[in-house]
Amino acid sequence: MVDGASPKEAWSDPSQPFASWWAALVDRWWLPVAGLALGLAVGVGLVVARPTRYDAFVLVAPADLFSPSGAPLDDYASSLLAIGRDVTSAGALEAAAALARIPVSELRGHVTTQGLDTGLGKVAGRGTLLVKITVGLPHPDAAEAAADELGRIAVEKLTSTYGTRSVGVIEQGIRGYQQQLSSLNPLQSDLRQALARPNLGPLMQILLSGQADSAAIQEDSLSAFLSAAQRQLSLARASEVPQLVGGRARAEKAIGLSPRNAGSIGGFAGLLVGGVVAIRRRRQP
Repeated sequence: MVDGASPKEAWSDPSQPFASWWAALVDRWWLPVAGLALGLAVGVGLVVARPTRYDAFVLVAPADLFSPSGAPLDDYASSLLAIGRDVTSAGALEAAAALARIPVSELRGHVTTQGLDTGLGKVAGRGTLLVKITVGLPHPDAAEAAADELGRIAVEKLTSTYGTRSVGVIEQGIRGYQQQLSSLNPLQSDLRQALARPNLGPLMQILLSGQADSAAIQEDSLSAFLSAAQRQLSLARASEVPQLVGGRARAEKAIGLSPRNAGSIGGFAGLLVGGVVAIRRRRQP
């Protein structure tokens, strides 16, 4: 403040703005303090009064469909948009709410879907590798039940006739290989018994040995085909059939602002507002 100048003149002096602000804060110190106290109370009160929310989620692996030549097939039904539409439809919400024993209005608006990229490879036809379905409710048991039901509905909606038939064709081929292998066992047993007979002529030994060798080669080929088909079936079940990953949903308390952090933010905001009010009132003539 300039010597001999009044507080009003010091305020209007452009060379002394910070001094006049400080004088305003000192004169009306109770305004920043009141703002600090009020901000602390409001911040802590909002967090304490807010109802606790529990999030439960399930992970769904949609199917990757491939043509008989191995080319990936585009499948809109397995896209994140379609899955989100399916699990938030009226029918899905009603089924999940009934299982969770809550009104459907309590569930509506509290279901979210999120695409997760596991980083394990390039996705061919749906744009994501896993879909996370999350339900946020005040009660953990209800959140878990609703999430499990929505996961089941998602898998049911994602199961395509093409993928199911692909798995069925492979299973039929496996049964055929197993039946052929089973039919070879009695033949090989008879050939071994025939070759073990005494006084068997040389010509008969040659014929029986040839048949035994042929049966052994056929058995090796069928075993190789069966092993390849079993591996193909495992791959088809893992990729062409949608499934839940990680088991049932488990509810966890949603993490938000703690009362301490909320109080700090509110107190700082209140202190700032109180200081501004004190300075503005100081400026009034």
